[in-house]
Amino acid sequence: MIARRIGATVAAIGLLLAACGADDPSGVVGQSGGAAAAPDAQASETDRPDATEPGSAAGGGSEAGALQPTVDPDTAPVVVGHVIGDGIVAYERPDDTSRPVVELSNPTAVGGPLAFRLVSTEPPTGPWAEVYLPVRPNGSTGWVRTELLTLTANPYRIEVDRATHSLRVLHRGQPWLETEVAIGTGATPTPVGEFYIIELLQPPDPGGLYGPFAFGLSGFSETLTSFAGGDGVIGIHGTNQPEAIGTDVSHGCIRVENNVISTLAGVIPLGTPVRIT
Repeated sequence: MIARRIGATVAAIGLLLAACGADDPSGVVGQSGGAAAAPDAQASETDRPDATEPGSAAGGGSEAGALQPTVDPDTAPVVVGHVIGDGIVAYERPDDTSRPVVELSNPTAVGGPLAFRLVSTEPPTGPWAEVYLPVRPNGSTGWVRTELLTLTANPYRIEVDRATHSLRVLHRGQPWLETEVAIGTGATPTPVGEFYIIELLQPPDPGGLYGPFAFGLSGFSETLTSFAGGDGVIGIHGTNQPEAIGTDVSHGCIRVENNVISTLAGVIPLGTPVRIT
């Protein structure tokens, strides 16, 4: 489990990652799809990022780009909005006199860029866009001003199946990588639902409990409201104990092999949808 809202110093990142389950003696990893190469050679220029697209360790992978009309919501690129200014307010309705749902800062508390996954797979045509929010309860949405966002298209999707302990990455609806994972225990289960990647963290020790990288998701544990100084946010991360892959061992996070999380960290952009079933 990841404690999201902490400063991004080395010590703070250590505490942040401790919330993923430092007291949990188990680890993860086993058979995986391997460190597959990104399908950049087959990607069109409209899939590639513009100058505002995050692409560093703090910002996620690099492939995203200009928006195109879409048809199939299960295979079409999702629309991602990257916040332009130093913060944004999400409202209950597309009206700035309605109730504010949340106000978020840009960059985030850990120093990364703030991005949202839009609810619609079609680019917004008006002054407002409905977005998924990284707040409780899971699945919360709100409305933000389109003028405060840079909009890009993201061709990646991640699907996690708890029953089979598997994680699959899709690129334009086609399988790209599949790997075995560890998930939460019966007492602290990995939540089910539609989420998205909100941040990418780089632990100070790549050989530690959380491996070289950890994605923070927009979802939260439904049994833990706080953990190790954090707010119970769920993540996808590596491990230094691969023997527990394929089992239910975590406080809710999804654990993968270190080579897999390293591959994903270099490719998967912020805003990528993560469906957990």
